[in-house]
Amino acid sequence: MTASNTSKVKTEKQTLTNKEFAIGMAKSLFAVILCFSAIQLFSAKYSFGYDGTTGEHCLPYTLFIIDKQDKQLDRHNLFAFYSKNMNPYYPNGTIVVKELAGIPGDRVVVNEGKVYVEGKLRGDLPHVKKLKKKNSDYQRDELVPAGKYWAMGTLPKSYDSRYWGYVDSERQVIGKAYPIF
Repeated sequence: MTASNTSKVKTEKQTLTNKEFAIGMAKSLFAVILCFSAIQLFSAKYSFGYDGTTGEHCLPYTLFIIDKQDKQLDRHNLFAFYSKNMNPYYPNGTIVVKELAGIPGDRVVVNEGKVYVEGKLRGDLPHVKKLKKKNSDYQRDELVPAGKYWAMGTLPKSYDSRYWGYVDSERQVIGKAYPIF
């Protein structure tokens, strides 16, 4: 093989390598665009919620997928919403997940430290002492107003509507929440 033939073979190999490189880059770019598009589509409809509280939780789960486009809620659905006036546990705007315990028209009674929704005992008031209040400060017998929800945790020491009131279905609700673990 002569010197000119050797350089011609190297050039063909380099060209072939450049083609392979270009094809590899195109495939990689396509994969990145595909992944980015999938993430964009997912994040337009869903987000993740994480219960990062230390100590006592309100639900037996810590990670949730939130469907931001599904705000059609039924009693006992888990749902995510932005906190409002939930101090000292949650600053305004914190994403919170609770069970929808009362819908518009349901009767809520808080009396002598016991909480009833539609006549069913749902719990007591375990945070009264921490909040430096009395049971009578939370006493009520009322119907859940239109456009509002009564939210409760499923665990006994949940900080929920029995302390801070209703969730506004139009202004605060993010969407249905589904526990992952």
